[in-house]
Amino acid sequence: MSLSSDPPSANQRPVRTYARREDAEQAKAALADHNIEARIEEFRIARPGTQEKVSAGCQLSVRAVDAANAARVLMRMPPTETAEGPPKEDPEAISPSRLKRRIGPPRRQKSPAGIILIAILCSGAAMFWLVNSLMRSRSKPQMTQVDDPENYLIEEDTNFDGATDVWREYSPTVKGVPGKLLSVMEDRDYDGKVDLRWVWQRGLLMYRDRDLDHDGVMDERTTFDGADQPFYVDLRVKGKGPVIRRQVYREGVLWKILEDMDSDTHFDHIREYDPDGSPVRDEPLPKNSPENHVPKPEALPAGDLHQDAVKIQPKPAASGG
Repeated sequence: MSLSSDPPSANQRPVRTYARREDAEQAKAALADHNIEARIEEFRIARPGTQEKVSAGCQLSVRAVDAANAARVLMRMPPTETAEGPPKEDPEAISPSRLKRRIGPPRRQKSPAGIILIAILCSGAAMFWLVNSLMRSRSKPQMTQVDDPENYLIEEDTNFDGATDVWREYSPTVKGVPGKLLSVMEDRDYDGKVDLRWVWQRGLLMYRDRDLDHDGVMDERTTFDGADQPFYVDLRVKGKGPVIRRQVYREGVLWKILEDMDSDTHFDHIREYDPDGSPVRDEPLPKNSPENHVPKPEALPAGDLHQDAVKIQPKPAASGG
């Protein structure tokens, strides 16, 4: 059963779904700042056993005439999760959502002989490291204290069907400070395949990948400019081969559309727009034009680049008749 806090009308167009009501309220407020009226439709399902109605997410809808502008505004917003570290679990809270904290794969028990040999080798290595550290203690910098050497992986079942729909990965905890967000993956149509993936590097949102035809392969990649605004969007057939369409943005507003109609790795046509969205150029593009080069955003800040340490393998879609 679907219950709505704001009654929908016939000319409403859904633009985005959310797992939490507060995230939908935040997006609604952002649209209101752009004079776009939005409605929130909340979905509820009956909890097995008690038949208690619980929230199963909600969707944000706008008028059909505002759908395009609303999508542009929401595209500039980062995912609902912030890069402040993994949420803390409340052991007293009762929730059907499966939030699990995984800390690496299980370790296989070693035989006593192997453990003894490893202990001897480690002791020798420790003595060598201690002597070497004492000799270079004045020039060697202090090692970073890592409380938890593994990444955090948070999983969530948003429609309560027993399968994970959202994966959030964080870097290790350092000196008591929770790690930074590394990636968010979502299965929005609940078919067991990831439809949307967000990637952070050095604490900045860098990429968003989308599976447009829901075949399990990412077809579109959005590269962000370091300020949470889209810089350019590349589209490839089945996620492989040359870019057949590139949309370039200036401060989050569409600037150019480049198309490679014969898939020869050179763009053949260009459409250019002014800041108000009016077309100012629509013509064939020479193969040696500078638009064929990959756009270059501003340099990333200094620091280590956190790579994904936990490989996420969503469950395949169950086959049934």
